[in-house]
Amino acid sequence: MSNLVVIPGKMEDINKILNKDIKGIILGVKSLSIYPLELDIDNIIDIKQAADEIGSEVPIAGNVDPVSIVMKGTKEEIFTDVKRCVEIGSKAKKGYTLATGCDIPETTDPQKIDWFMDAARACGEYKG
Repeated sequence: MSNLVVIPGKMEDINKILNKDIKGIILGVKSLSIYPLELDIDNIIDIKQAADEIGSEVPIAGNVDPVSIVMKGTKEEIFTDVKRCVEIGSKAKKGYTLATGCDIPETTDPQKIDWFMDAARACGEYKG
């Protein structure tokens, strides 16, 4: 957890969000002043479970595998996984942001990142 600022009386709300158990692992919280901005869902987390159990309380982001899919995947694999994440993640009531589950390795071919962005554009804009 990083940069989480809590004011008196809000700790219960924060605990309610953070105490959800997604396979026992929540890998990142980005925050903006009082409430978490979103929960980053690593690629090892079940995105459907995250959308169902946490997505009603806080927006979720991530889940595309940065190594197996973005760095090592084919164009088709990147498009397929981006589509999967958007379709499932967009069911989160508080919203979903497409992102990788962790940092993309710096040795990734820039063409793969272009494919990731093309796939994001092809999935359209989510209006939750």
